[in-house]
Amino acid sequence: MMHLMESLFDLAYLGLVIGLGLRLLLEKSKPAKSFGLMAIILGVGDAFHLLPRVLSQLTPDGFAKYEAARSWGLLVTSITMTIFYILFYYYYRDRSQDRSEGKRKLIYLLAALRLILLVLPQNAWGTEGAYGMSLLRNVPFTLMGILLIVWTYQHRDKAGLEHVCWLIAASFLFYLIVVVGAPFVPALGAFMIPKTLGYIFLVVSGYRYFVQAFGPENILKLANVFLWLGLVGGVFYREFTKYFAWTDRTSLRVVHVHLIALGFLFLSLIYLLVRLGGGHGKLAQASEANTVTSAKKQDLDLSAWKKPFFYFVTGLSWTVTAFMVRGIYTICSDGVALFPDGALSGLAGVGHVLLGIGIVWLSLKALETNNLPAEA
Repeated sequence: MMHLMESLFDLAYLGLVIGLGLRLLLEKSKPAKSFGLMAIILGVGDAFHLLPRVLSQLTPDGFAKYEAARSWGLLVTSITMTIFYILFYYYYRDRSQDRSEGKRKLIYLLAALRLILLVLPQNAWGTEGAYGMSLLRNVPFTLMGILLIVWTYQHRDKAGLEHVCWLIAASFLFYLIVVVGAPFVPALGAFMIPKTLGYIFLVVSGYRYFVQAFGPENILKLANVFLWLGLVGGVFYREFTKYFAWTDRTSLRVVHVHLIALGFLFLSLIYLLVRLGGGHGKLAQASEANTVTSAKKQDLDLSAWKKPFFYFVTGLSWTVTAFMVRGIYTICSDGVALFPDGALSGLAGVGHVLLGIGIVWLSLKALETNNLPAEA
């Protein structure tokens, strides 16, 4: 079952952080766009290591077969994580208004030292690696983390930095447990899951800081995110099957269809219905009373949409992640059962249930919006 659960978790994590990053790129403010870029770099960089790991989990004797891919992927991930924390420093700098040039130079110095250590041949990339170099190259990286933990703790009362210090501290703590202990006690590698959860909550905290109001534009922007993810899913399906010379049916072929049809087209329809329905009743009344603008009133009316959207997005994401795992497993397992097939089917079914609830609930909300009376 660990093969299945870790694969689901890894793919869900990548989709979540990249999706939130894309969503933040659609915001108007430069800090929000910068945070979105930071999240995308985090997700895309981790994909170089996690996708080979998923292949290893879903392939018989996969950890030996994909050892080189995981190792080189770890190099890419290590580089992008360093860039991630440089960008995070600027997020801290913007939120705290701490303009210390000494701190900025120290972050750059530690990042440069980390990058130099990463490219040294003594790392033996492409193999199981050198334990001593693994410890050494993480020294400047850990110092970067400690500094950011201390600095964000000092400004924990500032908006956008409230719980950040604890999330960074937790992620580094679990990461160091894996780096130091996993080569001797492989079970300690499971601490990568709470480490990854720390990054998820870090990205979510930034997203919630920059995206607070929920209005019609949120629906349209979310639809665009699903469109982009759907296009990426289509490219992945084509290239992955081509690489493995796979010509039979696989659930990977429906990933981009679900993301584009349900994620983009369905949400675009909901957006249009909301805009059409928003021109009547409550919005007209608000305009006549001159109390708030129509847009603001509509945002207030849509606050009740958050729960159905949560069910919809969770269900669609869960379902697509299960499709990804099923497709990769079908191609890579060579017919060998690595976990009970019913387990994956059951988990995928939960995603379908949540998705169904979300679709029906959103449709009813749209119907309710368009049935508002023309006059109060």
